[in-house]
Amino acid sequence: MDVGNGVVNYVRKIFDVDIKELTSSDERAYQLAELTVVGQAFLWHQIRCIVSLLFLIGQGKEDCNVIEQLLDVENYPRKPQYDIASEIPLVLFDCSYEDVDWVYNEESLKFVIKRLQNMWTHHAVKTIIIRKMLNELENKHFFKRTP
Repeated sequence: MDVGNGVVNYVRKIFDVDIKELTSSDERAYQLAELTVVGQAFLWHQIRCIVSLLFLIGQGKEDCNVIEQLLDVENYPRKPQYDIASEIPLVLFDCSYEDVDWVYNEESLKFVIKRLQNMWTHHAVKTIIIRKMLNELENKHFFKRTP
């Protein structure tokens, strides 16, 4: 809890969780997925802890029922000691509040869209260049990839 910032309620609610593949690569090392969590009163470290635990389950290092076990606060009254996932891909994209009707400025939205398009172009080009470099190095100099 962050009492200094007015956070005094430690109860969190999860309304929906969705995991979907973002890439169709046959190579596991290059596959990406998206986790969307819809909830109430989450702190960014909590999401990072959840993702870290999901990675451990996916790697076979934890049993999938560990999540249900950890939600039993009588048997597990404290935060478990797991490393947290990287903050790099973590994005808070949308927040909603009851009885708030957001007002959007059209020029501001156009500016944000243009900026995001420019960022996407820059990163997409870099991604393709890096992927081609990896393919070249992996295929010709070190080893053949196995799916």
